[in-house]
Amino acid sequence: TVNLSAAGGVLFPNKSFSATIGSIGSGSQITFNNDGTYSFSVVVNNLSLSLGEAVVVNVPTATVQYTHNSSTAPQTLVTLPSVTATSPQFSSLTGTVTNLVLRTDGFSFDSVSLTATNPQLGNFLSASQISLALGNGPFNVTYNSSGPSDISNGTSTTSPMLTLTIQGLQLFPNGGFIQTSVGSVTATYDFGGFDGTSTSGRL
Repeated sequence: TVNLSAAGGVLFPNKSFSATIGSIGSGSQITFNNDGTYSFSVVVNNLSLSLGEAVVVNVPTATVQYTHNSSTAPQTLVTLPSVTATSPQFSSLTGTVTNLVLRTDGFSFDSVSLTATNPQLGNFLSASQISLALGNGPFNVTYNSSGPSDISNGTSTTSPMLTLTIQGLQLFPNGGFIQTSVGSVTATYDFGGFDGTSTSGRL
């Protein structure tokens, strides 16, 4: 058994969605077996998984486990029932992602629920509420080494969607020479043409 330490790292490097790791915590180790297999248990701190412009998933600490053997089947690294999430575009938009599963070939989650009340969007826009939610879940990302990578929900009829809704949108809410109420705006993040390495998840 060998103890591990590192200043940081990257999960899914050079992929469309990757996760940065702030540091490797104490108690992390790798175990070598007599049959040539090995396993590791790594405590990762400050893991941050970005999905383009849509969501940043934040994990303060988690233990990732992996066993190396002759099987090429994907392995589950860690399952997290609920984690916090934020929006890279709207700083006040916060919430949770449920059932986040990190695997050797990608990741998945069941739901996203982010909200912000009475946010100020710069100096000339305001809204009564902004929300971000997952439709047609779960959201499953698979990075295939021998075939096309994809985003799916396990069905062939629908695709998962991350939808942003802005309610009570006002232009120049503080008055002045113009003040306009726009109402509600709905938009979805674009994951079309996902290939595993190109930029994806833009509004």
